[in-house]
Amino acid sequence: MDQSDGLILACLLDGPGGGRELNWEEIRTWSPEDGVLWVHLDRTGEQARSWVSNETHIDKATTETQGRKPL
Repeated sequence: MDQSDGLILACLLDGPGGGRELNWEEIRTWSPEDGVLWVHLDRTGEQARSWVSNETHIDKATTETQGRKPL
């Protein structure tokens, strides 16, 4: 998978220990009724930063990385 967009891996978890891999389109159409969404991102990817900032309900103070050293 090309990780230049910041998506390392996303899975829809089924509860008993399984799941299936998702792409950006599937992430964007996910709803809580679908199950647990697990997303692993590279914060240097523009699409990942945009998704976190504009399409999630994560508090802005939590998502800001300015002034932090890279992990």
